[in-house]
Amino acid sequence: MRALASSIVTIDKRLYSSTVDLDTLIADVKQIGMLQDAVDPHYDIVELTKGKIADRGKFKLVKNDFHGGRNAPETLNALMMAFRSELNDGNVMQRSGMTGAERELRMAGSRFLAPAGASELAKVGLRAGAVEQLDGAERLERALDRVNELDKGYNPVTGAFYGDVGLDGGHKLAHAKHHDASARRDNMMFESKYENRAKGAAEGEDIKSRIKNSLMKRLKSGEISPLQLVNTVNARGPIRNRF
Repeated sequence: MRALASSIVTIDKRLYSSTVDLDTLIADVKQIGMLQDAVDPHYDIVELTKGKIADRGKFKLVKNDFHGGRNAPETLNALMMAFRSELNDGNVMQRSGMTGAERELRMAGSRFLAPAGASELAKVGLRAGAVEQLDGAERLERALDRVNELDKGYNPVTGAFYGDVGLDGGHKLAHAKHHDASARRDNMMFESKYENRAKGAAEGEDIKSRIKNSLMKRLKSGEISPLQLVNTVNARGPIRNRF
């Protein structure tokens, strides 16, 4: 619905332009809708109508806050999938090359993401203020990486679905152990904010211990049932017996 609302605003404004070209208008609205669909529900896109002339008609991003997701299925799935990933030594999932749909989405982002919108996504996983050290082209590329990630809707390391739970910036290789990779573009990703909090700055066996403790607290307090927990993930093999 948000994408539709953005598209309607764009149509309304541009139909009154004396230079409007219907084919161009349709293409623009499609790309704007693609962009909103990709980042929804975690961000809304907001068209810029003031400020620099070059940025007008482009979009900034407003992050949506999510509350009450501590025991949501997506949270339990994220924790269980992170635990399973650590059982496999934290191996990154194998991903295929870029698809035509992904290329089209990157084109949409390149056209319609304003610098402020690009910065909002480019800062994911970076230390506070670090995004200011990146040039505009690098910010945009990092932002488009995150747009594609949100569009896919799952953690690129563990495979956990993002869903309607808040996200934090994360790293494929943890900062505590891999300082040299900490700010690398290909090391950035989103992850569930509850997974992020459970892991903290831990590594290896400590991550497994922290995730296990986080889940066991929920079970012992009666916040969740064992059946709820195992139903949130396709738990093959010995993972069910690891607690």
